[in-house]
Amino acid sequence: MIKCHCGEVFFDEIVRVAQETGRDHREVMVELGAAQVCTACLGELMAYCEERLSRILEVA
Repeated sequence: MIKCHCGEVFFDEIVRVAQETGRDHREVMVELGAAQVCTACLGELMAYCEERLSRILEVA
C-alpha cells in the first residue's frame, strides 16, 4: 500500500511534509486526512513513515 485511499493521500506526501516542517508525522496525517476514515492503512502508514523518517535522520 502506498497511499490512504479514503483520504487520497500518498504516504510519501506525509513524510515530505513532516520533514519539511519538522512536525510529527501523526500530526501531518490528521491534517491531510490520512487514516481518518476506515483506518485500514494505519498500520502500514505508521510503519512507512517511521521507517522513512528514521532513515532521513540517520543520513543527517
